[in-house]
Parts: sequence; structure tokens; C-alpha cells
Amino acid sequence: TSSRNSEVIHAGLYYPQGSLKARLCVAGRDMLYRYCPERSIPHRRCGKLIVATDATQEPMLATIRANAAACGVEDLRFLSATEAQALEPALHCTAALLSPS
Repeated sequence: TSSRNSEVIHAGLYYPQGSLKARLCVAGRDMLYRYCPERSIPHRRCGKLIVATDATQEPMLATIRANAAACGVEDLRFLSATEAQALEPALHCTAALLSPS
């Protein structure tokens, strides 16, 4: 979770492949998602949207997805602007990645 107590379970999307931070973030996320229900600890997988606000930012979504996959984060999926706005109606974007974990 966040070192600043934001109460976020980080998926491990942004860290360099093979780094200790990437490995521990992914492993810790999985452990925490198993630990909480075993002990009836309330939690919620609300997910995260990573958005491109214009077409020039869309290639960065592919870069983020590739890095995340290299770090063991396999559940990201691309969304069209319409699909992202269905999840968050006030959102203005051209595309997005959904990170459910």
C-alpha cells in the first residue's frame, strides 16, 4: 500500500522491469488481496483508469501496458473513450487503460 497512507493497493504498473520495487509491489498486491478476505478485512478493488487526453498520448498507454506486463501485471486492458466514459461519465479522454487490480 502507499507509504503515505492513501489506502491504495498499488498494482505495480510503473516501476522498471526487474526492479525490487516492481517485484515486491506485484507480490505484495497479490498477498494482500488473499490476506484481506481470509481475515474479513474490508477492501475494495475499485481499479484505476490511466487516460490519454489526446491522441498524442495514446502511444504512452501501450508503453505503460508493455512495462506493466514485463513486471507481471497481466490484467490491464485498453478501453476506447466510450468504454472509459461508461465507467466515469465526467471523463474526457481519447483512450484509456483499465487496471482492475
